[in-house]
Amino acid sequence: MLNVTDATCDYGLAQTAEGCVHTLSSFCHNQYILLQIVYCVMGLLAMAVCAFKYIQAVRRNGAKLQQQIFLLCMYASFTILVRGVDPMSYGHYTPRPISHFLTDSCTATLYTIYIKSLSFYISLTQHGAVTKPKSVVVCERAAICLIWAFYMACDISSISKKGFGGVRSTIQLYVSAGFLCAVSTGFTIYGIRVIRRLESIDTVTMNNPRVLFDSRMIDTCRSIDYNSEESQAVLEEVKRRPLRPADRIRKVLFVTESMSLLCVASQVYFGYTRYHAPAVELECANGVNCDELKMPLSPMHVLHPW
Repeated sequence: MLNVTDATCDYGLAQTAEGCVHTLSSFCHNQYILLQIVYCVMGLLAMAVCAFKYIQAVRRNGAKLQQQIFLLCMYASFTILVRGVDPMSYGHYTPRPISHFLTDSCTATLYTIYIKSLSFYISLTQHGAVTKPKSVVVCERAAICLIWAFYMACDISSISKKGFGGVRSTIQLYVSAGFLCAVSTGFTIYGIRVIRRLESIDTVTMNNPRVLFDSRMIDTCRSIDYNSEESQAVLEEVKRRPLRPADRIRKVLFVTESMSLLCVASQVYFGYTRYHAPAVELECANGVNCDELKMPLSPMHVLHPW
């Protein structure tokens, strides 16, 4: 493992016979251009979808929390778009701390959305109200501040040693996986409680119908021809009825927890592999193994828009 010395190039530059004049991207130019395109396309698409959802929420007088979440998603999408300017700082346009900030602030924003949704579920199950009590608000803000403080500290620490300093990516990935495990566990527990609460409300509603059928309506129902076009249209309309609130929450919970499990597994896997892999960027900055530079699209970054 090579160390950072006075002769080491700044992060993003390669040590060659001419000195520190070539960028890391010059050794993997095609992959660099491809990543720029991928980040820009993903960022633009995600921003467009989030902006559309936000406008819809405003027009329909959606809940304040819903509007906040769409705004946060727009910011996360914006960070993906900006990362396309200089992916991984290989072009030496964007300083490494800024590049790290864009990635980490996107992750912290997604965790913020997760925590806000969790605190909303806690308010519904424990207090039976949409308005969050003070204790829940305090815990929510404390958790969000903790996550942002951790990522900002990691980004600031990367300023040292010509951009090669800071918390090891392995440690950061493991801590991030721990954060996600804690939040997703709480989200699962309280999400299930919300589903049960909604199902109990649906049961009460079904057992106390508001419409009373008289004998003439019953006779009419008995005389329906279910093979007629009118009857088929009615049946199709029933099939197209929107999902019950409990079913919608169950679907959201399943998708969210599936993605969380995939993210945790990816963080642990890449934390392990990076611990045993050499720092190719540092080696190239010292004039070694520059030909081995590669720029594969990180699966962790692919999961961000989802």
